[in-house]
Amino acid sequence: MVKYFFILLILTLGSCKEKINDFYQGKVLDENGFPLEHVVVEEYKMGNRTKSDSLGYFKLKRSENWLGSLVFSKEGYESDTPLSLA
Repeated sequence: MVKYFFILLILTLGSCKEKINDFYQGKVLDENGFPLEHVVVEEYKMGNRTKSDSLGYFKLKRSENWLGSLVFSKEGYESDTPLSLA
């Protein structure tokens, strides 16, 4: 009985495993606090990108073994590219 419980416990713990840092996600707002859609969100120099939706939300899968800066850009707005990256 104990053997079966142990196996069940291992299977349950294995299925609950979740990687916390698989995605970048957030909401893009303008200077007045209104959501901005179609903002390009990309990992700097990696090419991995997505766009914000009509409510300003975005979710971008993080490239494995990469931790760097995200760049936000939209036509008619200044990019927030950090000065050290420009």
